[in-house]
Amino acid sequence: MPDPKIHFLNVKQGDCSFLERPSGRLTVIDICCGNLPHDGVLQAKAASLRGAKPSGNYAMCANPTNPIHYLESKGLSNIWRFILTHPDMDHMDGIKQLFHSKKVEHFWDCGIRRQKPGFDEASPYMEEDWDFFFSLSFETLKLLRKSSYDRLVSDNPDKSDNELFGAHRKEMEEFSDFESSTTRVFIVLNDDEYGGYL
Repeated sequence: MPDPKIHFLNVKQGDCSFLERPSGRLTVIDICCGNLPHDGVLQAKAASLRGAKPSGNYAMCANPTNPIHYLESKGLSNIWRFILTHPDMDHMDGIKQLFHSKKVEHFWDCGIRRQKPGFDEASPYMEEDWDFFFSLSFETLKLLRKSSYDRLVSDNPDKSDNELFGAHRKEMEEFSDFESSTTRVFIVLNDDEYGGYL
């Protein structure tokens, strides 16, 4: 069985990482620079530098990678899970193009919501990405530490799981969107173990 592979992409100040699992499933975490033109010229330049002696500043921010083109160059076409860590534009720049060009089976979202930013002529981002994100159906996942769960139970000893979910929702509604019918809260026992859902 092959080893898992992690790809950290150069996407300016944004984020985009891929996790290739031995099972063949691909997880993509965030996207930035997905609206850049094809960067074959940059790949050719990088190939010509292989084996050359390092010479200092490589100007990486000036030569970002388009994650969609990178996926194509690796022969990766299906995304098993796309995770958006939070809806800042440097984490979802190119999301519309990604979803239109690749098959995305699952979309996980943290539930954090922001006010719509301005998209004036100086903005490096596209309003279409913002609008596309908010048109998607997705499963909102939230983590609840066991210590926080225990406190909820202690503060509400006679409540059912549904009532505990309501209490947790009330505490968090200022920061998170719980309106989605698919919102699920993981109870985290420790770094490696989950205790189910609330």
